[in-house]
Amino acid sequence: MCFQCPISQINLGNGTSETYLYNDRFQMIGQELKKGSDVLQRYDYGYGQIDPATGNLETTKNNGQLSLIESWIGTSKQATQKFKYDHIGRLKESAEYRGDNGALTYKQVFDFDRFGNLYRKAGGAIRQQVSRIRLHSRQLRRRQLPEQATSTRQRTSSGYRPEQPMTTLGTFTPAQTTFNQTAGGTGRNRARSHAAFDF
Repeated sequence: MCFQCPISQINLGNGTSETYLYNDRFQMIGQELKKGSDVLQRYDYGYGQIDPATGNLETTKNNGQLSLIESWIGTSKQATQKFKYDHIGRLKESAEYRGDNGALTYKQVFDFDRFGNLYRKAGGAIRQQVSRIRLHSRQLRRRQLPEQATSTRQRTSSGYRPEQPMTTLGTFTPAQTTFNQTAGGTGRNRARSHAAFDF
């Protein structure tokens, strides 16, 4: 018995069983729901990179990222999902294809702003030929950073644009403010320094 191996089968009370398959790296490559010898539902998983020219999975480039999911009901393939990543391993594209004829049914394209935050750049139903730019990405580009007040009461703001790199570092402006503090009935003025950044 292997105590360090992942679980391979679960027998359920309704007479069905779940079976899990792994490769030599203990990556799950399949799971099945069976009743007796009949396969009711099955999922197959592939790891590697999707060839952009052919759309095939290159298993020799297995770096641990899930790139392919095939779903089956009985012996009929329902759908195939494919995932693509950028050069540093971030999710770049997700697409779904029909199981009967391989036609593309849905596609999402992702991008990252200059801080590394993921947002959905485009997505929609392919059969309707719709490519919708998400409202969330527009809000990111229009969002304003909080205004900074300097000692001269001048206010500045910096527009936040995820598609443009940050090139301005800003200038550091020290300032002095005073406040009254009463302790034991005696008022004392103390100076507290603060800083503001102008962009």
